[in-house]
Amino acid sequence: MNAEIEKDAAEAVAYAEKAPYPPAHEVDMHVFAD
Repeated sequence: MNAEIEKDAAEAVAYAEKAPYPPAHEVDMHVFAD
Protein backbone atom coordinates (compact mmCIF):
# COMPACT_ATOMS: atom_id res chain seq x y z
CA MET A 1 0.00 0.00 0.00
CA ASN A 2 2.78 2.48 0.86
CA ALA A 3 4.48 1.79 -2.47
CA GLU A 4 1.25 2.63 -4.30
CA ILE A 5 0.87 5.87 -2.33
CA GLU A 6 4.48 6.84 -3.02
CA LYS A 7 3.98 6.09 -6.74
CA ASP A 8 0.81 8.21 -6.86
CA ALA A 9 2.56 11.06 -5.05
CA ALA A 10 5.57 10.93 -7.37
CA GLU A 11 3.28 10.98 -10.42
CA ALA A 12 1.37 13.96 -9.00
CA VAL A 13 4.59 15.89 -8.39
CA ALA A 14 5.87 15.11 -11.89
CA TYR A 15 2.57 16.28 -13.39
CA ALA A 16 2.63 19.50 -11.35
CA GLU A 17 6.24 20.26 -12.28
CA LYS A 18 5.41 19.90 -16.00
CA ALA A 19 2.27 22.07 -15.77
CA PRO A 20 2.60 25.54 -17.29
CA TYR A 21 2.39 28.64 -15.15
CA PRO A 22 -0.97 30.43 -15.39
CA PRO A 23 -1.26 33.73 -17.21
CA ALA A 24 -0.46 36.71 -14.96
CA HIS A 25 -4.08 37.90 -14.88
CA GLU A 26 -5.21 34.52 -13.44
CA VAL A 27 -2.62 34.17 -10.68
CA ASP A 28 -4.72 35.79 -7.97
CA MET A 29 -8.11 34.42 -9.06
CA HIS A 30 -10.04 32.13 -6.73
CA VAL A 31 -7.84 32.98 -3.73
CA PHE A 32 -9.59 33.32 -0.39
CA ALA A 33 -8.14 35.78 2.08
CA ASP A 34 -9.50 37.08 5.35
